[in-house]
Amino acid sequence: MRRHTRQAGFTLIELLVAAVPAAILALTAGAMIVFSFQAWRRHLALAEMQGDFRAAFPTLCMAIREGRNADLVTPAVGASGARLTIGRRSFYRANSARSYDPAGRLLVYDPDTGTAGNEIILSRGRVEQFVCTRYTNSVSFYLALSESGERMEVTNSVAFFRN
Repeated sequence: MRRHTRQAGFTLIELLVAAVPAAILALTAGAMIVFSFQAWRRHLALAEMQGDFRAAFPTLCMAIREGRNADLVTPAVGASGARLTIGRRSFYRANSARSYDPAGRLLVYDPDTGTAGNEIILSRGRVEQFVCTRYTNSVSFYLALSESGERMEVTNSVAFFRN
Protein backbone atom coordinates (compact mmCIF):
# COMPACT_ATOMS: atom_id res chain seq x y z
CA MET A 1 0.00 0.00 0.00
CA ARG A 2 1.27 3.38 -0.94
CA ARG A 3 1.11 6.25 1.31
CA HIS A 4 0.32 9.66 0.03
CA THR A 5 2.92 12.04 1.13
CA ARG A 6 2.67 15.74 0.72
CA GLN A 7 5.09 17.05 -1.91
CA ALA A 8 6.41 20.57 -2.08
CA GLY A 9 5.69 22.70 -5.20
CA PHE A 10 2.76 23.57 -7.42
CA THR A 11 0.52 21.39 -9.48
CA LEU A 12 0.10 21.96 -13.18
CA ILE A 13 -3.40 23.33 -12.70
CA GLU A 14 -2.19 25.87 -10.15
CA LEU A 15 0.53 27.06 -12.55
CA LEU A 16 -1.96 27.44 -15.41
CA VAL A 17 -4.41 29.34 -13.23
CA ALA A 18 -1.62 31.74 -12.18
CA ALA A 19 -0.25 32.06 -15.73
CA VAL A 20 -3.53 33.28 -17.25
CA PRO A 21 -3.81 36.49 -15.17
CA ALA A 22 -0.06 37.09 -15.54
CA ALA A 23 -0.36 36.82 -19.33
CA ILE A 24 -3.36 39.16 -19.36
CA LEU A 25 -1.44 41.66 -17.24
CA ALA A 26 1.63 41.44 -19.50
CA LEU A 27 -0.45 41.90 -22.67
CA THR A 28 -2.26 44.88 -21.15
CA ALA A 29 1.02 46.52 -20.15
CA GLY A 30 2.48 45.87 -23.61
CA ALA A 31 -0.58 47.32 -25.33
CA MET A 32 -0.40 50.41 -23.12
CA ILE A 33 3.25 50.94 -24.05
CA VAL A 34 2.57 50.48 -27.78
CA PHE A 35 -0.45 52.80 -27.81
CA SER A 36 1.37 55.40 -25.71
CA PHE A 37 4.24 55.42 -28.19
CA GLN A 38 1.82 55.75 -31.13
CA ALA A 39 0.03 58.64 -29.41
CA TRP A 40 3.36 60.34 -28.74
CA ARG A 41 4.39 60.01 -32.41
CA ARG A 42 1.01 61.33 -33.55
CA HIS A 43 1.25 64.29 -31.18
CA LEU A 44 4.79 65.02 -32.38
CA ALA A 45 3.70 64.94 -36.05
CA LEU A 46 0.75 67.25 -35.36
CA ALA A 47 2.92 69.65 -33.36
CA GLU A 48 5.50 69.82 -36.17
CA MET A 49 2.80 70.46 -38.77
CA GLN A 50 1.26 73.16 -36.59
CA GLY A 51 4.70 74.77 -36.30
CA ASP A 52 5.00 74.75 -40.09
CA PHE A 53 1.61 76.47 -40.37
CA ARG A 54 2.72 79.07 -37.83
CA ALA A 55 5.81 79.79 -39.90
CA ALA A 56 4.14 79.78 -43.31
CA PHE A 57 0.92 81.73 -42.83
CA PRO A 58 2.15 84.99 -41.30
CA THR A 59 4.93 85.16 -43.89
CA LEU A 60 2.56 84.38 -46.76
CA CYS A 61 -0.19 86.76 -45.60
CA MET A 62 2.28 89.57 -44.90
CA ALA A 63 3.83 89.25 -48.36
CA ILE A 64 0.39 89.42 -49.99
CA ARG A 65 -0.76 92.37 -47.87
CA GLU A 66 2.46 94.29 -48.50
CA GLY A 67 2.29 93.64 -52.22
CA ARG A 68 0.16 95.34 -54.79
CA ASN A 69 -2.04 93.76 -57.40
CA ALA A 70 0.28 95.08 -60.11
CA ASP A 71 3.23 93.27 -58.46
CA LEU A 72 1.63 89.83 -58.67
CA VAL A 73 3.39 87.81 -61.36
CA THR A 74 1.99 84.29 -60.92
CA PRO A 75 -0.66 82.98 -60.99
CA ALA A 76 -2.63 84.99 -63.53
CA VAL A 77 -6.03 86.45 -62.60
CA GLY A 78 -8.55 83.63 -62.20
CA ALA A 79 -5.84 80.97 -62.42
CA SER A 80 -4.40 78.64 -59.79
CA GLY A 81 -0.95 77.26 -59.29
CA ALA A 82 1.64 75.84 -56.89
CA ARG A 83 3.68 79.04 -57.08
CA LEU A 84 2.93 82.57 -55.87
CA THR A 85 5.24 85.36 -57.01
CA ILE A 86 4.75 88.92 -55.79
CA GLY A 87 7.36 91.28 -57.15
CA ARG A 88 10.68 89.67 -56.27
CA ARG A 89 9.21 87.45 -53.53
CA SER A 90 8.12 83.92 -54.32
CA PHE A 91 6.43 81.03 -52.50
CA TYR A 92 6.50 77.63 -54.16
CA ARG A 93 6.54 73.87 -53.74
CA ALA A 94 10.01 72.49 -54.21
CA ASN A 95 11.98 69.28 -54.31
CA SER A 96 14.93 68.48 -52.07
CA ALA A 97 17.20 70.68 -54.22
CA ARG A 98 14.94 73.67 -53.42
CA SER A 99 14.00 74.08 -57.07
CA TYR A 100 10.39 74.55 -58.16
CA ASP A 101 8.48 71.28 -58.39
CA PRO A 102 4.63 71.24 -58.43
CA ALA A 103 4.73 67.84 -56.70
CA GLY A 104 7.51 68.74 -54.24
CA ARG A 105 7.20 68.14 -50.49
CA LEU A 106 8.87 71.40 -49.37
CA LEU A 107 7.28 74.84 -49.10
CA VAL A 108 9.94 77.42 -49.91
CA TYR A 109 9.92 81.20 -49.51
CA ASP A 110 12.37 83.14 -51.64
CA PRO A 111 12.47 86.75 -50.39
CA ASP A 112 14.47 87.93 -53.41
CA THR A 113 14.27 85.92 -56.62
CA GLY A 114 17.19 87.90 -58.03
CA THR A 115 19.56 86.51 -55.39
CA ALA A 116 20.47 82.83 -55.38
CA GLY A 117 20.78 80.78 -52.20
CA ASN A 118 18.60 82.87 -49.89
CA GLU A 119 15.58 80.57 -49.89
CA ILE A 120 13.85 79.81 -46.59
CA ILE A 121 12.13 76.46 -46.10
CA LEU A 122 8.77 77.04 -44.40
CA SER A 123 7.73 73.38 -44.35
CA ARG A 124 10.19 70.53 -44.69
CA GLY A 125 8.88 67.41 -46.38
CA ARG A 126 5.27 67.69 -45.23
CA VAL A 127 3.54 69.59 -48.06
CA GLU A 128 0.81 67.58 -49.71
CA GLN A 129 -0.88 70.47 -51.52
CA PHE A 130 -0.19 74.17 -51.97
CA VAL A 131 -2.49 76.00 -54.35
CA CYS A 132 -2.84 79.76 -54.80
CA THR A 133 -5.73 81.30 -56.71
CA ARG A 134 -5.58 84.90 -57.81
CA TYR A 135 -8.63 87.13 -57.84
CA THR A 136 -8.91 90.80 -58.73
CA ASN A 137 -7.86 92.24 -55.34
CA SER A 138 -6.93 89.17 -53.32
CA VAL A 139 -5.22 85.82 -53.28
CA SER A 140 -6.77 82.68 -51.85
CA PHE A 141 -4.50 79.85 -50.83
CA TYR A 142 -4.94 76.25 -49.75
CA LEU A 143 -2.24 74.41 -47.84
CA ALA A 144 -2.38 70.77 -46.79
CA LEU A 145 0.39 69.09 -44.80
CA SER A 146 0.71 65.41 -43.92
CA GLU A 147 3.11 63.45 -41.77
CA SER A 148 2.99 59.91 -40.36
CA GLY A 149 -0.58 59.37 -41.54
CA GLU A 150 -1.84 62.63 -40.01
CA ARG A 151 -3.17 65.46 -42.15
CA MET A 152 -3.80 69.15 -41.47
CA GLU A 153 -5.17 71.63 -43.96
CA VAL A 154 -6.30 75.20 -44.25
CA THR A 155 -8.73 76.06 -47.00
CA ASN A 156 -10.08 79.30 -48.40
CA SER A 157 -7.64 81.50 -46.57
CA VAL A 158 -7.91 84.84 -48.37
CA ALA A 159 -5.47 87.72 -48.10
CA PHE A 160 -6.25 91.08 -49.68
CA PHE A 161 -3.75 93.41 -51.27
CA ARG A 162 -2.96 96.66 -49.57
CA ASN A 163 -4.06 98.70 -52.58
